[in-house]
Amino acid sequence: MKKLFRELWIVAAVWLALSAVGLQASAEGGIELPIIPGDTTHRYGAWTVETPATCTEDGLQYSICSICNKRKTQTIPALGHNAVTDIAVPATCTSTGLTEGSHCDRCGLVLVAQETTPITEHPFGDWTVTKDPTFTEEGQKEKTCSVCGKTAAEALPLLVGKVDKWNIVLKDALQVNLHILLGENIQEDAQVEITLGDAVTKHNAASLEKTQEGLFRVPVELAAAQMTQAITVRILWGTATSQPVSYSVRQYADTVLADNAQSQYHDLVRKMLHYGAAAQTYFAYEAEELANSGIQVSDGPQIPETAPKPVQILGSAEGVQLHSVSLVYRDRIALRYYFRLDGTGEDYTFTAGGSTFTPQEKDGLYCVEIPGITPEMLDQQVVLEVTDGAGNSLSAAYSPLNYIIRMNTKGSDSLKVLLKALYQYHLSAKALWLAE
Repeated sequence: MKKLFRELWIVAAVWLALSAVGLQASAEGGIELPIIPGDTTHRYGAWTVETPATCTEDGLQYSICSICNKRKTQTIPALGHNAVTDIAVPATCTSTGLTEGSHCDRCGLVLVAQETTPITEHPFGDWTVTKDPTFTEEGQKEKTCSVCGKTAAEALPLLVGKVDKWNIVLKDALQVNLHILLGENIQEDAQVEITLGDAVTKHNAASLEKTQEGLFRVPVELAAAQMTQAITVRILWGTATSQPVSYSVRQYADTVLADNAQSQYHDLVRKMLHYGAAAQTYFAYEAEELANSGIQVSDGPQIPETAPKPVQILGSAEGVQLHSVSLVYRDRIALRYYFRLDGTGEDYTFTAGGSTFTPQEKDGLYCVEIPGITPEMLDQQVVLEVTDGAGNSLSAAYSPLNYIIRMNTKGSDSLKVLLKALYQYHLSAKALWLAE
Protein backbone atom coordinates (compact mmCIF):
# COMPACT_ATOMS: atom_id res chain seq x y z
CA MET A 1 0.00 0.00 0.00
CA LYS A 2 2.78 2.36 0.87
CA LYS A 3 4.48 1.55 -2.42
CA LEU A 4 1.40 2.44 -4.39
CA PHE A 5 0.96 5.78 -2.62
CA ARG A 6 4.57 6.72 -3.35
CA GLU A 7 4.17 6.04 -7.09
CA LEU A 8 1.02 8.15 -7.32
CA TRP A 9 2.77 11.06 -5.62
CA ILE A 10 5.55 10.90 -8.18
CA VAL A 11 3.06 10.96 -11.08
CA ALA A 12 1.29 13.95 -9.57
CA ALA A 13 4.56 15.84 -9.11
CA VAL A 14 5.63 15.24 -12.72
CA TRP A 15 2.30 16.53 -13.96
CA LEU A 16 2.53 19.65 -11.93
CA ALA A 17 6.04 20.24 -13.19
CA LEU A 18 5.02 19.88 -16.77
CA SER A 19 2.16 22.28 -16.19
CA ALA A 20 4.60 24.79 -14.89
CA VAL A 21 6.59 24.79 -18.10
CA GLY A 22 3.55 24.96 -20.25
CA LEU A 23 3.63 21.54 -21.53
CA GLN A 24 0.24 20.28 -22.36
CA ALA A 25 -0.92 17.11 -23.41
CA SER A 26 -2.16 16.97 -26.86
CA ALA A 27 -5.77 16.29 -27.32
CA GLU A 28 -4.66 13.74 -29.70
CA GLY A 29 -2.40 12.44 -27.13
CA GLY A 30 1.18 13.22 -27.38
CA ILE A 31 3.22 15.79 -25.61
CA GLU A 32 3.40 19.46 -26.74
CA LEU A 33 6.62 21.13 -25.92
CA PRO A 34 6.60 24.71 -24.44
CA ILE A 35 6.17 27.89 -26.49
CA ILE A 36 9.19 30.20 -26.46
CA PRO A 37 9.53 33.85 -27.73
CA GLY A 38 10.27 34.37 -31.38
CA ASP A 39 12.70 37.04 -32.97
CA THR A 40 12.52 40.08 -30.67
CA THR A 41 14.81 42.41 -32.80
CA HIS A 42 12.93 45.32 -34.45
CA ARG A 43 13.57 45.90 -38.09
CA TYR A 44 13.33 49.73 -38.36
CA GLY A 45 13.35 51.28 -41.75
CA ALA A 46 14.69 54.59 -42.98
CA TRP A 47 14.00 57.77 -41.10
CA THR A 48 11.11 59.83 -42.27
CA VAL A 49 11.13 63.54 -41.50
CA GLU A 50 7.96 64.51 -39.86
CA THR A 51 8.92 68.08 -38.95
CA PRO A 52 11.96 69.46 -40.76
CA ALA A 53 14.54 71.24 -38.64
CA THR A 54 15.01 74.96 -39.29
CA CYS A 55 17.92 77.28 -38.66
CA THR A 56 16.64 78.09 -35.21
CA GLU A 57 14.25 75.20 -34.22
CA ASP A 58 14.71 71.45 -33.86
CA GLY A 59 12.88 69.09 -36.20
CA LEU A 60 11.46 65.57 -35.73
CA GLN A 61 11.91 62.33 -37.66
CA TYR A 62 10.48 58.79 -37.16
CA SER A 63 11.15 55.20 -38.22
CA ILE A 64 8.75 52.16 -38.26
CA CYS A 65 9.68 48.55 -37.54
CA SER A 66 8.92 46.46 -40.60
CA ILE A 67 8.09 43.50 -38.40
CA CYS A 68 5.93 44.90 -35.65
CA ASN A 69 5.20 48.43 -37.01
CA LYS A 70 6.59 49.92 -33.88
CA ARG A 71 7.33 53.64 -34.35
CA LYS A 72 10.27 55.44 -32.88
CA THR A 73 11.07 59.18 -33.13
CA GLN A 74 14.26 61.27 -33.07
CA THR A 75 14.91 64.98 -32.72
CA ILE A 76 16.65 66.72 -35.64
CA PRO A 77 18.92 69.45 -34.19
CA ALA A 78 18.37 73.04 -35.35
CA LEU A 79 20.56 73.66 -38.40
CA GLY A 80 21.92 77.07 -37.45
CA HIS A 81 22.27 79.87 -40.04
CA ASN A 82 24.39 79.33 -43.12
CA ALA A 83 25.99 82.74 -43.64
CA VAL A 84 26.63 83.93 -47.18
CA THR A 85 28.60 87.13 -47.87
CA ASP A 86 26.82 89.95 -49.66
CA ILE A 87 29.63 91.56 -51.63
CA ALA A 88 30.19 95.27 -51.22
CA VAL A 89 29.25 97.47 -54.17
CA PRO A 90 31.51 100.51 -54.60
CA ALA A 91 29.77 103.84 -54.96
CA THR A 92 30.46 105.79 -58.14
CA CYS A 93 29.92 109.35 -59.24
CA THR A 94 26.52 108.35 -60.65
CA SER A 95 25.15 105.78 -58.16
CA THR A 96 25.25 104.94 -54.47
CA GLY A 97 27.12 101.87 -53.23
CA LEU A 98 26.67 99.22 -50.52
CA THR A 99 28.90 98.06 -47.71
CA GLU A 100 29.69 94.34 -47.32
CA GLY A 101 26.99 92.35 -45.49
CA SER A 102 25.75 88.75 -45.06
CA HIS A 103 22.53 86.69 -44.94
CA CYS A 104 21.45 83.10 -44.34
CA ASP A 105 20.97 81.32 -47.64
CA ARG A 106 18.37 78.98 -46.05
CA CYS A 107 16.01 81.27 -44.24
CA GLY A 108 17.02 84.55 -45.82
CA LEU A 109 17.60 86.22 -42.48
CA VAL A 110 19.89 89.27 -42.86
CA LEU A 111 22.80 88.68 -40.54
CA VAL A 112 24.85 91.85 -41.33
CA ALA A 113 22.84 94.53 -43.06
CA GLN A 114 24.41 96.31 -46.02
CA GLU A 115 24.47 100.06 -45.69
CA THR A 116 24.19 102.55 -48.51
CA THR A 117 27.30 104.57 -49.25
CA PRO A 118 26.88 107.99 -50.85
CA ILE A 119 27.66 108.92 -54.42
CA THR A 120 31.32 109.87 -54.80
CA GLU A 121 32.84 113.01 -56.27
CA HIS A 122 33.53 112.94 -59.96
CA PRO A 123 37.16 111.94 -60.64
CA PHE A 124 37.82 114.88 -62.89
CA GLY A 125 40.99 115.18 -64.90
CA ASP A 126 43.12 118.30 -65.19
CA TRP A 127 41.67 121.62 -66.22
CA THR A 128 41.95 122.51 -69.88
CA VAL A 129 41.64 126.11 -70.98
CA THR A 130 39.06 126.25 -73.76
CA LYS A 131 39.01 130.03 -74.03
CA ASP A 132 41.75 132.38 -72.93
CA PRO A 133 40.59 135.37 -70.91
CA THR A 134 41.30 138.85 -72.19
CA PHE A 135 41.22 142.28 -70.62
CA THR A 136 37.59 142.67 -71.73
CA GLU A 137 36.16 139.12 -71.76
CA GLU A 138 36.20 136.22 -69.34
CA GLY A 139 37.81 132.98 -70.43
CA GLN A 140 36.77 129.41 -69.65
CA LYS A 141 38.34 126.18 -68.51
CA GLU A 142 36.88 122.66 -68.50
CA LYS A 143 37.59 119.27 -66.95
CA THR A 144 36.05 115.87 -67.70
CA CYS A 145 35.07 112.99 -65.36
CA SER A 146 37.02 109.86 -66.29
CA VAL A 147 34.09 107.62 -65.19
CA CYS A 148 30.90 109.14 -66.55
CA GLY A 149 32.23 111.74 -68.96
CA LYS A 150 30.54 114.61 -67.15
CA THR A 151 32.13 117.98 -67.97
CA ALA A 152 32.60 120.79 -65.48
CA ALA A 153 33.36 124.33 -66.59
CA GLU A 154 34.53 127.44 -64.80
CA ALA A 155 34.97 130.99 -65.94
CA LEU A 156 38.45 132.46 -65.98
CA PRO A 157 38.36 136.03 -64.67
CA LEU A 158 39.17 139.04 -66.78
CA LEU A 159 42.83 139.86 -67.00
CA VAL A 160 43.71 142.75 -64.71
CA GLY A 161 46.14 145.30 -66.07
CA LYS A 162 45.72 149.02 -65.67
CA VAL A 163 47.36 152.23 -64.53
CA ASP A 164 46.17 152.43 -60.94
CA LYS A 165 47.80 155.78 -60.16
CA TRP A 166 50.51 158.07 -61.44
CA ASN A 167 52.60 161.07 -60.52
CA ILE A 168 55.36 163.33 -61.80
CA VAL A 169 58.87 163.71 -60.44
CA LEU A 170 60.81 166.84 -61.35
CA LYS A 171 64.31 165.70 -62.22
CA ASP A 172 66.76 166.83 -64.89
CA ALA A 173 63.96 165.65 -67.16
CA LEU A 174 60.27 165.35 -66.39
CA GLN A 175 59.62 161.83 -65.11
CA VAL A 176 56.12 160.45 -65.23
CA ASN A 177 55.76 157.45 -62.91
CA LEU A 178 52.99 155.08 -63.95
CA HIS A 179 51.94 152.70 -61.16
CA ILE A 180 50.57 149.60 -62.88
CA LEU A 181 48.18 147.13 -61.26
CA LEU A 182 48.63 143.61 -62.65
CA GLY A 183 46.65 140.51 -61.73
CA GLU A 184 48.67 137.82 -59.97
CA ASN A 185 48.10 135.39 -62.83
CA ILE A 186 49.88 137.59 -65.39
CA GLN A 187 52.62 139.27 -63.34
CA GLU A 188 55.42 136.96 -64.46
CA ASP A 189 54.79 137.22 -68.20
CA ALA A 190 53.04 140.55 -68.71
CA GLN A 191 54.64 143.44 -70.56
CA VAL A 192 53.90 147.14 -70.20
CA GLU A 193 54.07 148.88 -73.56
CA ILE A 194 54.74 152.62 -73.55
CA THR A 195 54.30 154.69 -76.70
CA LEU A 196 55.66 158.22 -76.68
CA GLY A 197 55.60 159.86 -80.08
CA ASP A 198 57.22 157.42 -82.50
CA ALA A 199 59.07 155.55 -79.75
CA VAL A 200 57.61 152.29 -78.45
CA THR A 201 59.15 150.72 -75.36
CA LYS A 202 58.18 147.41 -73.77
CA HIS A 203 58.96 146.64 -70.15
CA ASN A 204 58.82 143.11 -68.73
CA ALA A 205 56.78 143.26 -65.54
CA ALA A 206 59.20 140.92 -63.77
CA SER A 207 62.01 143.45 -64.21
CA LEU A 208 60.05 146.48 -62.97
CA GLU A 209 60.33 147.98 -59.51
CA LYS A 210 57.49 146.94 -57.25
CA THR A 211 56.08 149.44 -54.78
CA GLN A 212 55.01 148.67 -51.21
CA GLU A 213 51.43 148.59 -52.46
CA GLY A 214 52.31 145.80 -54.87
CA LEU A 215 52.12 148.02 -57.96
CA PHE A 216 54.68 147.98 -60.77
CA ARG A 217 56.32 151.34 -61.36
CA VAL A 218 57.16 152.34 -64.94
CA PRO A 219 59.17 155.59 -65.23
CA VAL A 220 58.75 157.58 -68.45
CA GLU A 221 61.05 160.54 -69.04
CA LEU A 222 60.00 163.49 -71.19
CA ALA A 223 61.65 166.67 -72.39
CA ALA A 224 60.16 170.00 -71.37
CA ALA A 225 58.62 170.42 -74.83
CA GLN A 226 56.68 167.16 -74.46
CA MET A 227 54.26 168.25 -71.74
CA THR A 228 51.29 167.86 -74.08
CA GLN A 229 52.64 164.68 -75.66
CA ALA A 230 50.45 161.63 -75.07
CA ILE A 231 51.97 158.73 -73.17
CA THR A 232 49.99 155.70 -74.32
CA VAL A 233 49.98 152.60 -72.13
CA ARG A 234 48.96 149.06 -73.02
CA ILE A 235 49.32 145.82 -71.07
CA LEU A 236 50.35 142.80 -73.11
CA TRP A 237 49.94 139.18 -72.02
CA GLY A 238 50.29 136.45 -74.60
CA THR A 239 47.98 137.43 -77.43
CA ALA A 240 45.78 139.53 -75.15
CA THR A 241 46.14 143.30 -75.21
CA SER A 242 44.45 145.83 -72.95
CA GLN A 243 42.74 148.87 -74.33
CA PRO A 244 45.25 151.71 -74.77
CA VAL A 245 45.02 154.52 -72.26
CA SER A 246 46.82 157.84 -72.71
CA TYR A 247 48.24 160.30 -70.19
CA SER A 248 50.06 163.61 -70.46
CA VAL A 249 51.83 166.05 -68.18
CA ARG A 250 49.17 168.65 -69.00
CA GLN A 251 46.45 166.19 -67.96
CA TYR A 252 48.25 165.62 -64.65
CA ALA A 253 48.65 169.38 -64.13
CA ASP A 254 44.95 170.03 -64.73
CA THR A 255 44.05 167.44 -62.09
CA VAL A 256 46.39 168.97 -59.50
CA LEU A 257 45.28 172.53 -60.25
CA ALA A 258 41.62 171.56 -59.82
CA ASP A 259 42.32 170.17 -56.34
CA ASN A 260 42.41 172.85 -53.65
CA ALA A 261 43.95 170.32 -51.27
CA GLN A 262 47.04 170.41 -53.51
CA SER A 263 47.31 174.23 -53.48
CA GLN A 264 50.95 174.16 -52.31
CA TYR A 265 51.87 172.74 -55.71
CA HIS A 266 49.77 175.09 -57.85
CA ASP A 267 52.41 177.75 -58.48
CA LEU A 268 55.07 175.19 -59.38
CA VAL A 269 52.70 173.37 -61.73
CA ARG A 270 51.79 176.61 -63.51
CA LYS A 271 55.46 177.58 -63.86
CA MET A 272 56.23 174.07 -65.13
CA LEU A 273 53.60 174.43 -67.86
CA HIS A 274 54.88 177.90 -68.70
CA TYR A 275 58.39 176.48 -69.12
CA GLY A 276 57.01 173.63 -71.26
CA ALA A 277 55.19 176.05 -73.55
CA ALA A 278 58.37 178.17 -73.93
CA ALA A 279 60.31 175.00 -74.84
CA GLN A 280 57.68 174.05 -77.42
CA THR A 281 57.95 177.48 -79.00
CA TYR A 282 61.73 177.58 -78.94
CA PHE A 283 62.15 174.12 -80.44
CA ALA A 284 59.05 174.40 -82.65
CA TYR A 285 57.81 171.14 -81.20
CA GLU A 286 54.03 170.60 -81.38
CA ALA A 287 53.66 174.32 -80.77
CA GLU A 288 50.08 174.34 -82.10
CA GLU A 289 48.90 173.21 -78.63
CA LEU A 290 50.98 174.90 -75.95
CA ALA A 291 51.39 173.33 -72.54
CA ASN A 292 50.13 176.45 -70.73
CA SER A 293 47.10 176.99 -72.97
CA GLY A 294 44.34 178.50 -70.82
CA ILE A 295 46.57 178.62 -67.72
CA GLN A 296 47.08 181.97 -66.04
CA VAL A 297 50.71 182.39 -65.03
CA SER A 298 51.74 185.37 -62.91
CA ASP A 299 54.94 187.03 -63.99
CA GLY A 300 57.70 186.33 -61.51
CA PRO A 301 61.07 187.93 -60.80
CA GLN A 302 63.31 188.80 -63.73
CA ILE A 303 66.57 187.02 -64.36
CA PRO A 304 69.25 188.75 -62.23
CA GLU A 305 72.16 190.53 -63.88
CA THR A 306 74.81 188.74 -61.86
CA ALA A 307 75.05 185.25 -60.46
CA PRO A 308 75.35 184.76 -56.68
CA LYS A 309 78.34 182.50 -57.28
CA PRO A 310 80.85 183.51 -59.97
CA VAL A 311 82.67 181.01 -62.15
CA GLN A 312 85.71 179.53 -60.41
CA ILE A 313 88.69 177.85 -62.02
CA LEU A 314 91.24 176.42 -59.62
CA GLY A 315 94.52 174.63 -60.25
CA SER A 316 95.84 173.49 -63.58
CA ALA A 317 96.52 170.34 -65.53
CA GLU A 318 99.04 169.87 -68.32
CA GLY A 319 97.52 170.61 -71.72
CA VAL A 320 94.01 171.37 -70.35
CA GLN A 321 92.14 174.62 -71.12
CA LEU A 322 88.49 175.31 -70.30
CA HIS A 323 86.90 176.63 -73.48
CA SER A 324 83.24 177.26 -72.63
CA VAL A 325 80.18 176.05 -70.75
CA SER A 326 76.63 175.58 -72.02
CA LEU A 327 73.29 174.45 -70.66
CA VAL A 328 71.48 171.56 -72.32
CA TYR A 329 67.71 171.69 -72.08
CA ARG A 330 66.38 169.88 -75.12
CA ASP A 331 65.85 166.41 -73.60
CA ARG A 332 66.97 167.12 -70.06
CA ILE A 333 68.71 169.84 -68.09
CA ALA A 334 72.44 169.19 -68.06
CA LEU A 335 75.61 171.28 -67.84
CA ARG A 336 78.14 170.76 -70.61
CA TYR A 337 81.84 171.70 -70.25
CA TYR A 338 84.05 172.17 -73.32
CA PHE A 339 87.86 171.77 -73.13
CA ARG A 340 90.85 172.12 -75.37
CA LEU A 341 93.23 169.23 -74.79
CA ASP A 342 96.77 168.78 -76.05
CA GLY A 343 96.33 165.05 -76.04
CA THR A 344 93.22 162.87 -76.38
CA GLY A 345 90.43 162.44 -73.91
CA GLU A 346 91.94 159.13 -72.83
CA ASP A 347 94.98 160.96 -71.44
CA TYR A 348 92.88 162.66 -68.75
CA THR A 349 90.43 161.75 -66.04
CA PHE A 350 87.17 163.72 -65.70
CA THR A 351 85.23 163.47 -62.42
CA ALA A 352 82.20 165.25 -60.97
CA GLY A 353 80.10 164.40 -57.94
CA GLY A 354 82.04 161.19 -57.39
CA SER A 355 81.37 159.92 -60.93
CA THR A 356 83.85 159.52 -63.77
CA PHE A 357 82.94 160.74 -67.26
CA THR A 358 84.30 159.95 -70.68
CA PRO A 359 84.70 163.09 -72.83
CA GLN A 360 83.25 163.22 -76.33
CA GLU A 361 85.11 164.89 -79.19
CA LYS A 362 83.13 167.60 -80.99
CA ASP A 363 84.37 170.22 -83.46
CA GLY A 364 87.97 169.89 -82.28
CA LEU A 365 86.97 170.21 -78.63
CA TYR A 366 86.27 167.69 -75.90
CA CYS A 367 83.02 168.01 -73.97
CA VAL A 368 81.73 166.43 -70.79
CA GLU A 369 78.01 166.57 -70.02
CA ILE A 370 76.97 166.54 -66.35
CA PRO A 371 73.35 165.34 -65.95
CA GLY A 372 71.11 165.49 -62.92
CA ILE A 373 70.51 169.27 -62.93
CA THR A 374 67.11 169.45 -61.23
CA PRO A 375 65.01 172.66 -61.37
CA GLU A 376 65.64 173.66 -57.76
CA MET A 377 69.44 173.29 -58.19
CA LEU A 378 70.03 175.72 -61.07
CA ASP A 379 71.85 178.17 -58.80
CA GLN A 380 74.20 175.54 -57.36
CA GLN A 381 77.71 175.15 -58.70
CA VAL A 382 78.69 171.97 -60.50
CA VAL A 383 82.36 171.15 -60.02
CA LEU A 384 84.21 169.24 -62.74
CA GLU A 385 87.78 168.11 -62.07
CA VAL A 386 90.24 167.24 -64.86
CA THR A 387 93.39 165.33 -63.89
CA ASP A 388 96.38 164.76 -66.17
CA GLY A 389 98.66 161.77 -66.21
CA ALA A 390 100.99 163.38 -63.67
CA GLY A 391 98.20 163.83 -61.14
CA ASN A 392 97.76 167.59 -61.64
CA SER A 393 94.15 168.76 -61.51
CA LEU A 394 92.10 171.64 -62.86
CA SER A 395 88.71 172.27 -61.20
CA ALA A 396 85.94 174.30 -62.82
CA ALA A 397 82.98 175.38 -60.67
CA TYR A 398 80.02 176.69 -62.67
CA SER A 399 76.31 176.98 -61.97
CA PRO A 400 73.58 176.72 -64.62
CA LEU A 401 72.38 180.11 -63.41
CA ASN A 402 75.67 181.59 -64.65
CA TYR A 403 74.78 180.42 -68.14
CA ILE A 404 71.18 181.69 -67.90
CA ILE A 405 72.36 185.16 -66.86
CA ARG A 406 74.97 185.34 -69.60
CA MET A 407 72.66 184.16 -72.39
CA ASN A 408 69.86 186.43 -71.22
CA THR A 409 71.92 189.36 -72.44
CA LYS A 410 73.11 187.94 -75.72
CA GLY A 411 70.70 185.25 -76.79
CA SER A 412 67.78 185.45 -79.22
CA ASP A 413 64.39 186.70 -78.11
CA SER A 414 62.95 183.18 -78.18
CA LEU A 415 65.87 181.91 -76.10
CA LYS A 416 65.36 184.73 -73.58
CA VAL A 417 61.71 183.72 -73.23
CA LEU A 418 62.79 180.13 -72.60
CA LEU A 419 65.45 181.13 -70.09
CA LYS A 420 63.05 183.38 -68.20
CA ALA A 421 60.47 180.58 -67.98
CA LEU A 422 63.19 178.19 -66.81
CA TYR A 423 64.42 180.66 -64.20
CA GLN A 424 60.95 181.23 -62.77
CA TYR A 425 60.32 177.47 -62.82
CA HIS A 426 63.57 177.13 -60.83
CA LEU A 427 62.50 179.69 -58.21
CA SER A 428 59.12 178.02 -57.65
CA ALA A 429 60.73 174.57 -57.41
CA LYS A 430 63.35 175.84 -54.98
CA ALA A 431 60.72 177.53 -52.78
CA LEU A 432 58.73 174.28 -52.54
CA TRP A 433 61.92 172.25 -52.02
CA LEU A 434 63.02 174.48 -49.12
CA ALA A 435 59.51 174.48 -47.63
CA GLU A 436 59.54 170.69 -47.46
